[in-house]
Amino acid sequence: MFGSSRSRVGRFSRRLNFERLEERYALSGGAVAAIVAGPVPANAPSGLQSPLATSSPAAITAPVNFTGTSISDTQVSLNWSATNGALGYDLYEFINGQPMMLATYPATTNSTTVSNLVAGTDYAFNLVAFDGTSSAATPWISVTTTGAPAVLSPPASFTGSALSATQVSLNWTPTAGAAGYNLYEFVNSQPTLVATYDATTTSATISNLNSGTTYPFNLVAFSGQQFAATPWIGVTTNGGSQPVLAPQNFTAQPMSNTQIGLTWSPDSNATGFRLYEFLNGQPSLIATYGAGTTSATVSNLTANTTYSFNLVAFNSAETAATPWVAATTTSGPLAAPGNFVGSPLSSSEITLSWSVTPNATGYRLYEFENGQPTQIATLDSSMTSTVVNSLMTNTQYAFNLVAFNAATTAATPWIAVNTTL
Repeated sequence: MFGSSRSRVGRFSRRLNFERLEERYALSGGAVAAIVAGPVPANAPSGLQSPLATSSPAAITAPVNFTGTSISDTQVSLNWSATNGALGYDLYEFINGQPMMLATYPATTNSTTVSNLVAGTDYAFNLVAFDGTSSAATPWISVTTTGAPAVLSPPASFTGSALSATQVSLNWTPTAGAAGYNLYEFVNSQPTLVATYDATTTSATISNLNSGTTYPFNLVAFSGQQFAATPWIGVTTNGGSQPVLAPQNFTAQPMSNTQIGLTWSPDSNATGFRLYEFLNGQPSLIATYGAGTTSATVSNLTANTTYSFNLVAFNSAETAATPWVAATTTSGPLAAPGNFVGSPLSSSEITLSWSVTPNATGYRLYEFENGQPTQIATLDSSMTSTVVNSLMTNTQYAFNLVAFNAATTAATPWIAVNTTL
């Protein structure tokens, strides 16, 4: 699962507030015309039909020189040349996967301004000329507003409480710029979308639950191709026991330009852990670990890219999730320490030595304990040796050394060294 390539895409949707249309669409020549029904543009996506579309051959020609220009972060200007014989023009925008008519203009109009848009966003328009018996549409054009879209933040104050033995209440503070919210619940050991809410919604009631049971929820704000998720929360219906505790000290740090290391402190009641990554706008399960696991390495990543993870402790009855953590892979490799070797000093001590790594700001020393790498020391960049003590007589130990700086890390191969009798 770590080896797959990753494409982060989202679907932008925007809802038009027709009640405030006069605020948004301003004619260059006067007041906004009345909104009337009209034919679907001739070059709209296949399958879209209008009950008012003309069936006779079009006698009128489409407007020519239909162009659009961004004039600010929130406005675009549309211009066209008049069509002989036209009684007027219908302006369409592609919204939520289909053409939506925005306004009708008189035959004398040849420009308009569309306002209250979002910065750095693509908008698609076409224009339909009509007379008494026919209509003709321009090709669709795309216009991008200036500026950069605002960075979306997760919904704040996402909390839950029991309403009864079968219902829980969820509440949150709205996110500026969000088009809506997706609510996820852990169902059958994986995040499952249970509801989508509009941007004005700040609470929800979840029903038909089991008495005395903990349910994990997470809320994702979305807008265009941006997504921002809250930490997972556990809400227990009335009559139940306390949930398993979430893993503590869950952290992520870059190990190289293709790897991120994760570490945590386990909960004693957990029987295992599920690791999730935020992919394509939703949590995706990428690994499951046993109860004694306290670290993991995610590999085959892309250089200089930010990845988000959360960890869910579970047992036979309950789950509990950490907040999401993020780490950015480094922009390039750092040379691993050279000549990393070890030799016994005594029955309880081993000495390790290596060559200095240029540009390293320090080293992390790992020992393989209980079936997994465990960091046992952080060493200064000027050091070239160290002694590991308090070991067992005539026992083999495995070590590796990781050079690091502010941007990247690089690890030696593992080596095995035996203490003496």
